[in-house]
Formats: sequence, structure tokens, C-alpha cells
Amino acid sequence: MSSCRPNCVLGVTGHRLNILKKAQLPTLRVSVDKVLAHCEQVAGESATWTLVSALAEGADRIAAWAALDRGWSLKVPLPFAKRRYIEDFDTPESRDEFALLCERAENVWVVRPKAPLRRGYEAVGLDIVGRSDLLIAMWNGAAPEGPGGTASVIKSMLMCSKSVVWIDTRQGNRIRLLVPEHPAPSDSRAQVLRLGLETRLDRGKSTFLRSA
Repeated sequence: MSSCRPNCVLGVTGHRLNILKKAQLPTLRVSVDKVLAHCEQVAGESATWTLVSALAEGADRIAAWAALDRGWSLKVPLPFAKRRYIEDFDTPESRDEFALLCERAENVWVVRPKAPLRRGYEAVGLDIVGRSDLLIAMWNGAAPEGPGGTASVIKSMLMCSKSVVWIDTRQGNRIRLLVPEHPAPSDSRAQVLRLGLETRLDRGKSTFLRSA
């Protein structure tokens, strides 16, 4: 489909390791691989692919490795400078993984280098939304608790008339498609991906987002 040329961009949001269970991680990776494969099938062989991930522990890194393993490019917006951001990572192994993923990335940039904690995460979430044609969300379905969280990023994506692939971490990583009330223009990459995925994925409900 020509509207998916030259590059389709997916973003990722989701929970960290303090919410995800260790036993979930391998099956989450399988679910992400399924989503990426579906997207490639929708767009066709001529499309190229980019994943945008902030590389927090958990969902962000699961998607980053899955994309790199498929030959996708990786772009990394950070909420703060690296030296500050790595303070969020508890172990040397986690900090080493972050550094390795940054080395593999096509581009790494800082969205709000001097922002307060919450504002930095809010800004990076909005940056991902603005760059993405489709968002992958590894989410437990909980309502937004404040700016910068997973549910808030999902809400922002839908308000921008772009769809979200929801991997429900409560229900065996069930995959559903959340569709905005007012879809993007029919010739946009966002709409091409949405229409293609509607034939492959169940539709999910996102009514709480309208009142959150």
C-alpha cells in the first residue's frame, strides 16, 4: 500500500517491572512479535519500519528487542539526560542493557532535559504519540493516575485520532485494537494500519478514556 511508504512508525508504552510479573515477560514478547508481524503483513513488503521507545525497564525494552530482531530501526526519546535517567534502573545489568539498546538505536534524544520528574515522563509520552502511526500498549486496564503514565499515553494517542494495540497484561496478554472515535484521514499511514488490523484483531472498549 503506497500510503505506508516510505516508513511506518510504531510507538510503545507500558508497565515496568514493578507491575509486570517476571513470568509474563516471555509471553509478552510473543505477543509483541505477533503484533509486529501483523503490521508488516498489513503494509506489505515495500514498507520500512521504525519503533519509538523510551527504553524504560519492562514493556519498552521488550518491544525494542522485538523490533531490532525483525530488522526495524529504533529511535529513543528520553525524558531526561542519560545520567539522570539511569538512576531509575536498579541493577548494573539493567543499566548495561539500556546502554546497549542506545548503541543499537538510530537516534537518541532528550525531550525535556531539565523537566521535573513527572513532566519529563509526560513529555516523552507525548513525543512518542506525536511520532507514531500506531501505539503498542502493554497495559493492565487501570485508569490514568496522572500525566506520563501508560493510560494517559493511550488516551493521548486516541485523542490524536490514532489507534492503539492493547496487550492486556491481566488476561493472558490478550491482544485487542482500540480505535479512536474520530479516525485519521483515510490516506494516512495511521488509518491504513488501523483498517488492516481490524481484520486481524478483536476490538476493545476504551470508554473510560473519554471521561478520564
